[in-house]
Amino acid sequence: GIAERALSVQVTDLNDEVPVGDKVTYVVRVTNNLDRSDQNVVVVVNVPAGMTPQALGINAPARHTIVGQQLQFNPVAEIRPGETLPYRFSVEANQPGRVQIQVQVTSDTERQPIVATEETSIYRGQ
Repeated sequence: GIAERALSVQVTDLNDEVPVGDKVTYVVRVTNNLDRSDQNVVVVVNVPAGMTPQALGINAPARHTIVGQQLQFNPVAEIRPGETLPYRFSVEANQPGRVQIQVQVTSDTERQPIVATEETSIYRGQ
């Protein structure tokens, strides 16, 4: 899904359907739509029950902390005009069903979280 304000937040899953026990990889792109820099860009990912955030394979412009079902990235000091920050991470699918991860982004300009979501289907494998 995509959400747009001063910053655009796009979240996509690299596989829409996965069997239980597999990992789903998500890519979040945060783009600065302003003609000036923005500061302290913070990305927080809320992972639904039935999925487990994975510490390995995270590729992002900031360090991260996993707290329960939440993957929290440290603030990025600056995002320049038109710049895109890419975040890539994986979650393990533990139970079948349709699940939705939620990404919240805040910055000095965007104090109220910009929320983008992405839905993934998990099915019972063989």
